[in-house]
Amino acid sequence: MSSRPKSPESRTMRSFFTARLAELRAAVPSAKLAAIASEDGLLSATDSDAEPSPLDRRGAVLASLVAVARTSARELQLADTVCLLVQCLDGVLIVRPFGTTRRRLLLLQLADQAEASRALVAANRLALDIEARLAPAGPAS
Repeated sequence: MSSRPKSPESRTMRSFFTARLAELRAAVPSAKLAAIASEDGLLSATDSDAEPSPLDRRGAVLASLVAVARTSARELQLADTVCLLVQCLDGVLIVRPFGTTRRRLLLLQLADQAEASRALVAANRLALDIEARLAPAGPAS
């Protein structure tokens, strides 16, 4: 019996995420990493790997970051957190929570701060597209 934690996503879903993340990374030239994690911190896919290591801590760090942002937003009466932008000396980190039936986190790490605006638009577009594709089909008329 394997002690490896089970991925929060199916293999088909992880492959879909990997392909879409690779497209996102290609659209933003300074992107160093694009990834999707479950809201509880398990890394689901990266732009280069549909089977990331369950020991990868990046997902857990993202989940913690979003939890702090959500708590801060509620305390300041700003409603829910839509996106996080963390500017660092060596780049930018964008975290976009998304999903209605199953909450996920989209991560985009950039080397060039000048691309942050374009990357925010691209990350938002990808999150909305994934949400639309994964939404349950409505009743047929």
